[in-house]
Amino acid sequence: MSAANPYPNRPYPVGQLEYPLEPERAAKIADLNRLCMLEFGEQEVMFDMPRIVGMEGAYVNLGHAMGGSALLLARGLEDQGFKNSMVHSVDTFTYFKHQWEQANAEIERLGIKQIELYRGKTTEVIKDFWDHKRRIVFAFIDADHSYEGVKADWENYGPMCR
Repeated sequence: MSAANPYPNRPYPVGQLEYPLEPERAAKIADLNRLCMLEFGEQEVMFDMPRIVGMEGAYVNLGHAMGGSALLLARGLEDQGFKNSMVHSVDTFTYFKHQWEQANAEIERLGIKQIELYRGKTTEVIKDFWDHKRRIVFAFIDADHSYEGVKADWENYGPMCR
């Protein structure tokens, strides 16, 4: 038997993944649900990723869209007290009109300090902002959903992952 949908007003499909996040920690991400394109359970895992990985450093989110995954990671960094960590979120910001402005406004409205946005294709932006000696703690590849796009992101970002 599957769990009841905790997000009845959510516009995206809801899956069956159950993730046992403590209620007090789950409450820290309840306000992000409307920005998430992840199914419930996946959201909790993304928020919990800094605890799972257990390391401070650079967390990379390829494919910002509405910002849910990047915001979940940033809240997870905050939850773990990882003050020397940052979520680097990359997108072309052409998913919908005013996406760039809305993404920046949401980050400001939520008071999240541990996100840096980068505008452009993931294969181009890496040349502009990434010091190849720097190591990535965690990379969420969710930008270009084609086989070629995912493969290119892995080939570019994967070697920098710890």
